[in-house]
Amino acid sequence: MEMMRHIVIFLLIASMIGNLLVESEYRKYLSYATGLIVMVMFLVPVLSLMGKEKDWKDYLVQADYRQKAEQTKKEIALLGEEYEKKARKQYEEALRTEIAGLAGAKPERCTVRIREGEVRSIRIKVEKMPDSLDSVITSLSLRYGVEKDNIFIEEG
Repeated sequence: MEMMRHIVIFLLIASMIGNLLVESEYRKYLSYATGLIVMVMFLVPVLSLMGKEKDWKDYLVQADYRQKAEQTKKEIALLGEEYEKKARKQYEEALRTEIAGLAGAKPERCTVRIREGEVRSIRIKVEKMPDSLDSVITSLSLRYGVEKDNIFIEEG
């Protein structure tokens, strides 16, 4: 009897909300959700009579846990990617500033190509060529492990 009272009250509230959504595209979603909830309201007492209520609750708890675990994994992966990108950008910016300082140029005029964590090439545009161009290239090559052929210093 209690179950019937709950269902009737729920249906009355759902119909009042449905009347507020006259000509709305959300009305079909409301009726769909209402139907599902009414089915669950009927199933819970039936399952408890059959002794399956604990199984039903365990299934719902497990499904909720699995959904939360998947969502957490996705969030961690997303945060990991975001953190990795941010760290890589900070590393490249620090390298550009350091390399530009060694070559006597502005950091925004320095390009550093990094692959798999290693500096692969350096390109620097300076306003005036350094007097000791070879020593600058040698210094950059030794310091960052870049072949001299991959270090370009241009005036401009």
